[in-house]
Amino acid sequence: MEARIEHGMRPSEAMDNGDSDKDGNDQVESSTRSNRHPSDPSDAATLRSASIVWFRNDLRVHDNECLNSANNESMSVLPVYCFDPRDYGKSSSGFDKTGPFRATFLLESVADLRKTLQAKGSDLVVRIGKPEIVLVELAQAVGAEAVYAHREVSHDEVKAEDNIEAVLKEEGVEVKYFWGSTLYHIDDLPFKLTEMPTNYGGFKEKVQGLEVRKTIEALDQVKGLPAKGDVEPGEIPSLVDLGLNCKLTSWQNGKPAASASLVGGETEALQRLGRFATESHWRECLSNNCSRLSKCDNYTPVGPREVSKMLSKVLHWK
Repeated sequence: MEARIEHGMRPSEAMDNGDSDKDGNDQVESSTRSNRHPSDPSDAATLRSASIVWFRNDLRVHDNECLNSANNESMSVLPVYCFDPRDYGKSSSGFDKTGPFRATFLLESVADLRKTLQAKGSDLVVRIGKPEIVLVELAQAVGAEAVYAHREVSHDEVKAEDNIEAVLKEEGVEVKYFWGSTLYHIDDLPFKLTEMPTNYGGFKEKVQGLEVRKTIEALDQVKGLPAKGDVEPGEIPSLVDLGLNCKLTSWQNGKPAASASLVGGETEALQRLGRFATESHWRECLSNNCSRLSKCDNYTPVGPREVSKMLSKVLHWK
């Protein structure tokens, strides 16, 4: 990882070569501060004064229990996304940990999430840095009493969760984790995780008849940002900021890249899902053995339960 990316550093601070190339995300930067200060609700005595929502792979506002819970339990909410330097650079094998196409999809998803939150009276704070450092700094700045986040399952992500819980506990900040990345909720499984079947057939048999939880509707409005700290939203980085080749091409080996036509973000994902759900498009996808939905699930701008709900309609048409 290039030296310009340091813990908690904003992209504008991270650039050391004067390169001012933009990737189109500037248009979603906040242009007003009118929604920074939330009005006091009547039940303010029972609410946290300020909470942080740490977005990870759940880059969406629909079917997001984490965001909804924070909004319902807090007077003000600070949505945050961290570009962790450990997710970029080269692996021990010499390959990009995150390639340029995947990174571009992520940047588009983050930009779309910011735009959606701004439309709902909030914003998205973006930083380059390790979450266990960035979140502590932001919690101290705004006086956050809790951090809300969805749990993940990979080794590095779980390790980050442990680190974050440890450092935030020292600051007296509660960490509330939620489960939202699978079709069936982990608490609803009819077996212990240690008894998880090792193949899909066995899993399907055990969950036969298990009800999928209903999706959570997107909030019409999100609580305003905390007044304390006056935290700047920050810039959405470019590929250069992340140490990647900014000369991204839509062609690979003389052929169009499979991901070139796919745009990241919840807005595009829901539109694509809607198009897929039309009977004619569904039949076309079936004949081609490809739904073209998998890319939209990379950073879950559309939740698995939302997909299940739409597919239920498709199967009904069938």
